[in-house]
Amino acid sequence: MLCSDCGALRSSPRAFWYLNISGRPLKSLHPGAPGRQIACAHLSKHKTASHDVSSSPKRRAHVCAAFPACTGQGVSLLFSASTAYCVPFFAMMLFLPNKRVTVSTMHSNWIFVPLSIMYIALLIQSWTPETLQMIMPGSLQAGLAGKFNPQFFPKLEGIQFLFSQTITAASLWVHLLSINLFAARTAYLQGLHDQFVSFHSVFLSMFFGPLGLLSHLITQAVCAHKQQAAVKVDAAVNVTA
Repeated sequence: MLCSDCGALRSSPRAFWYLNISGRPLKSLHPGAPGRQIACAHLSKHKTASHDVSSSPKRRAHVCAAFPACTGQGVSLLFSASTAYCVPFFAMMLFLPNKRVTVSTMHSNWIFVPLSIMYIALLIQSWTPETLQMIMPGSLQAGLAGKFNPQFFPKLEGIQFLFSQTITAASLWVHLLSINLFAARTAYLQGLHDQFVSFHSVFLSMFFGPLGLLSHLITQAVCAHKQQAAVKVDAAVNVTA
């Protein structure tokens, strides 16, 4: 069968990821719906060179219609601004951990507000009526069909396509920066409070948030064990004396 919009074959498994994960036939979508535009744009690659997305400005606009802000300097500006914003905080925790300005700055929760604002701005621009369906595909009718058929469970195909867009990739980057900064700040403040080294945990958190957090938890447990052992030794010496 052919798509009524671009005449491409409907047999392409990659092109009809939207049909597969949502369970909704393409013909049921409004001609201007983002899901239909995206699917048709992918299908056009299987027809002729005249339908190639990369060679047709009109076709590129057809794809980007699903993500209104996927082009332009605004997204690149927010991407660069979020990165530049976080670098000084990581640098202070790594190289100036005991300075008063570092301690007071990292104790403040306000450092996360600009990142939150940038993330919200990107999220609003990238959100479409089909976004939630991409993330959590399914239908209530299929879930109540009488057999075990979980619905609204994220699928890798939808997530992969969603974050292949410029605007959603930028929002994901800001999301990761926020998590990494929070993990690094947690390791730094607890290390400062309990007086153990947190440099390695902060450094790992800067690039790999969960790994840095794991490093911090291991370091904290080892230091706590050593402190308890030292207390027991002191108590034994006092009793002997």
